[in-house]
Amino acid sequence: MAKPPASKKTPDQIAHFEQSLNELEQLVGRMEDGELSLDDSLRSFERGVALYRDCETALQQAQLRVSKLLDPESPEDAEPLDPEDT
Repeated sequence: MAKPPASKKTPDQIAHFEQSLNELEQLVGRMEDGELSLDDSLRSFERGVALYRDCETALQQAQLRVSKLLDPESPEDAEPLDPEDT
């Protein structure tokens, strides 16, 4: 069975995930400092929710890719990796 070509988007997706996560961490830090106005806090919260959703989607896509690698015929039945088995 031929392997499908590697997606050219993968490095960009990883970079986008890392940028989103970094920005989210910075937003949380600023909000925890408690020095933002209410309006700035609300804008930061809205941005944080959007970043969280981006990260969650990226992680779900990564999980699907791993499942397909573990069991290409039936990815929904793939057993998760146990780090202690490696």
